[in-house]
Amino acid sequence: MYTTHIENVDEEIEIEIHYDYQPYERMKRHYPGCSESVEINEVRIVNGPEICLMKHEESLIEELILEHIAEESDYNKYGYLFDQE
Repeated sequence: MYTTHIENVDEEIEIEIHYDYQPYERMKRHYPGCSESVEINEVRIVNGPEICLMKHEESLIEELILEHIAEESDYNKYGYLFDQE
């Protein structure tokens, strides 16, 4: 689950995104491999109803999730460097 905010007319709404993550897999002799991707399953207002996103909003949120996953991965690998700043 990933939580972020979206703007709605004159207010900001906190939303929860439930998604599936497919990490990058290298091509092998008998396997074509695959690129990294995110598939959004459900978007809800925090403590509220499910909502639908427009396609361009969904694409932007997928990018945000991939960035978040990359940052977490970097922190898990090099966290001690981030803590020194």
